[in-house]
Amino acid sequence: MNAFRRALRIILLPLALAACERSSKPVRSDTTRTAPAPSAAPPESTTAATPPASTWDADAGPVLIVRADSPGRAYVVYPQYSDSTLPDTVHFDVAPIRDASVELFGHAGALGATRVRSVGPRSWRAGECIEWPTATVAKSTDSASAGWSVALLPNGISGVPLDSIEGLSPLDSAKLAADITRLASALASDTSRAFSGIPFAVRNAYRFTVDSATPAIAADVVRKLNQEAMPLEEHTFLIAERRGSKQSYDVVYTNRTAGAEESLVTTELLAALRLPSPTRTALVLLREGFDTNAYALLERSPRGDWRMKWTSVRTGC
Repeated sequence: MNAFRRALRIILLPLALAACERSSKPVRSDTTRTAPAPSAAPPESTTAATPPASTWDADAGPVLIVRADSPGRAYVVYPQYSDSTLPDTVHFDVAPIRDASVELFGHAGALGATRVRSVGPRSWRAGECIEWPTATVAKSTDSASAGWSVALLPNGISGVPLDSIEGLSPLDSAKLAADITRLASALASDTSRAFSGIPFAVRNAYRFTVDSATPAIAADVVRKLNQEAMPLEEHTFLIAERRGSKQSYDVVYTNRTAGAEESLVTTELLAALRLPSPTRTALVLLREGFDTNAYALLERSPRGDWRMKWTSVRTGC
């Protein structure tokens, strides 16, 4: 009998210890909660969502008209649309523009006025290649106006003449090119190791004034890496100003793009404008890709800061 009791204690003791150990552990609270039943989704609105306010400068007018492949043909750019806010379907209201008087601007500054004769109706639909509505403008008898690149509805805007490096004397052209390449070489943001040691070349450059007393330069400089398999290019668009009593230029704005031809975006300066209230300078740019284009407004604030004010929808496929 004693042997039986000893055997029973041997069996029961470990079980009792295990039970005590389990009871001494803290009981964890269950943080899992039953999710509430989902509420019914509100019905989809049949009205297109209103896009956010455009960053386009209202002093430049309601539309931007840019020259196409001839002086009598143009595209009508609606600045209220951007890639991020583009609805599935867009119908353009061209009635207010048809037969409207517009002022012409180009590298030579203000170039007079003309009239929009017709505007082709156009719609955008999701998944399709998109282009801005086309317009025809009346031919002017003034030969200078044939060089226009931008047209705007009248709103107290004046043009700023651009002196191209190609139109300068050989001495002035060489000096300007040397100044620009020196400025580009000194940029602290040069992080493209692939182009390290490759000299800059001036692709295009213009001199202009941002106010009555401040000379400025706008230029696109390029570096090329001629690899056999995939040639690469780097483009740096810069603006430099000579402020106060300084005799040398300082870079005040840069934009750099690099890549193969299929992915490269280059910058073309179409016109310089003087916007009113308060008076400030703005550059109208073409941002040209391999098979797409966009337009942009680069603006200088009254304090002297340059910033990309607005960029259009990128058209093409």
